[in-house]
Amino acid sequence: MDTDEGDPNVTTESFQLNVTPVAEPTIILLVDDSTPNVDELGPDNFIVDEDSSFLLLIDAETPDQDGSEALTQIVIENMPAGWVADTGGVVDLALFEQGAAQITSATLSGTTLTIALAPGITDFDGALRVTPLENDDRDVETIVGGELTATVTSVDQAATLPTDTQTATDSVDVDVDAIVDDLSFAVADITARENVNGRRRIDVDISGTAFEDNDGSETISALDLTISVVTASDVFDPSDTSQLQLRVSDSALAGCPSSGILGQVTA
Repeated sequence: MDTDEGDPNVTTESFQLNVTPVAEPTIILLVDDSTPNVDELGPDNFIVDEDSSFLLLIDAETPDQDGSEALTQIVIENMPAGWVADTGGVVDLALFEQGAAQITSATLSGTTLTIALAPGITDFDGALRVTPLENDDRDVETIVGGELTATVTSVDQAATLPTDTQTATDSVDVDVDAIVDDLSFAVADITARENVNGRRRIDVDISGTAFEDNDGSETISALDLTISVVTASDVFDPSDTSQLQLRVSDSALAGCPSSGILGQVTA
């Protein structure tokens, strides 16, 4: 400021500007669908073959790269019991096929998986091997009532200023596709003398036929028998029920809607 006398007068004022820390975490939860046993049904919806495993992909980060902000932990809710192996609640970090070096510990409590991250992590790219229960085609939502949900926590701090903690969440729906298991059974040849008077009964015993999958999703819908008859008679016709007849005597099969027999004559 200049006066009439021509002498300048300068006034200076100073102030302090504080930038308050604000944490800004992001997270994306997906299933690796690059393998034949996994397909993407739609956005955040994947289907996995029964009796197989999949990789749960966890991508978390913060755009703040000045060192003041870091990711501290990732919590995954609604993880069905037995899908991630643990020993007394402690998860072997070898199950993380990617990102294990950034993890200090992983623990299971009920359906909650808690992943503690090493200090200073700003970008976490992990892949957890998940194995649904054997012979069980129930979906995640069927078992626990919700989708797999991951929540990442980030802390932003600066000296003399309040620390800010924020979270971000993402979910993914995982279905399990029923796969029919192979039946295992044994057969043996039967030899009987020709009938002389009336019919001859030959028992074909079928027992011990069962599925490994006992959750009720698999049933036996049909039983086909192929009977090969070795005979010197050219006129014998095993497809003629007056010459060869199949009778079911097991009461457990009495409700079968139909039965059939296929005969084959070999000289």
